[in-house]
Amino acid sequence: MSYIIDVYSGAQKPEYHWGYFCLYVAYFPQLVAGPIERSGRLLPQLRSKHQFDYAQVTEGFRLILWGLFLKVAVADRVAPFVNQVYTTPESYTGPSFAMATFFFACQIFCDFAGYSCIAIGTARTMGVELMQNFRRPYFAKSV
Repeated sequence: MSYIIDVYSGAQKPEYHWGYFCLYVAYFPQLVAGPIERSGRLLPQLRSKHQFDYAQVTEGFRLILWGLFLKVAVADRVAPFVNQVYTTPESYTGPSFAMATFFFACQIFCDFAGYSCIAIGTARTMGVELMQNFRRPYFAKSV
């Protein structure tokens, strides 16, 4: 959708090369969970030639591992408690609901942050820089 909006508004010229267009639309590191990347920033990177860069690949794998940790070690560990409390609320009292609500906030944060880190890291290993659009969401001043 971002590509269509960019082209319609005149912010981006249409991409006439079928291969680059398909690569942009189906670019897997940002396809499922973001980060949302505008065509004016991503298409030029997809067109450029990339050389192997050890530091960039290392940083990419570091981000992937951090994302996996957030998802598997944090989000997936608190999910059973959250699900149990919200599935059978009659069995719990106020402190349990407060803890479940706090853990749910941690769960969704770590899920999304984990997926974002994995996507950014995967792209970085291939020489593409995706923007970080998930910084301190609970402290945002607007939606």
